[in-house]
Amino acid sequence: MSSNDELVLGAHFKTWMLTRGSGLSGMDGFTFYCVEQFLKPFDVADDEILNGNVEGGNDGGLDAVYFFVDSALVDDTTSFVSKGAAPELNLTLFQIKDSHQGFSPIEIGKLRDFLDDLLDLSRPASDFKAIYNRPLRRFMQTFKDTYRALMRDFPKVT
Repeated sequence: MSSNDELVLGAHFKTWMLTRGSGLSGMDGFTFYCVEQFLKPFDVADDEILNGNVEGGNDGGLDAVYFFVDSALVDDTTSFVSKGAAPELNLTLFQIKDSHQGFSPIEIGKLRDFLDDLLDLSRPASDFKAIYNRPLRRFMQTFKDTYRALMRDFPKVT
């Protein structure tokens, strides 16, 4: 990213923090800002952004996680019935760093390990109690249950 781009983005974030981010709680402001910008095509509400927060210990190196089926946000209260058509599943995982932090090989390894665990449909999320925090395990189980429910429709995962 060029230094001019960094200046523009920094100015936009500063303005956002003074207006939109001023009363924000439940998630780091920079994380919320990044997630909100990236998820604009999905039209998610603030509480839905906050519900994807997994920051903290045992978070698999992730900051936030979201799962969409045909552009609709899925949570642990959503249920799906096979429609016979191939649904599009969008798995959106966030590891957010500012331009000064960067990504370490350890964080990339944590993400790889998490993806291996998430995509192993033979193991329930409860198997990972010692590894991942409760919000991340809840997300894992929701993904696994939904994917299994839609499997026979040959979903496209992006």
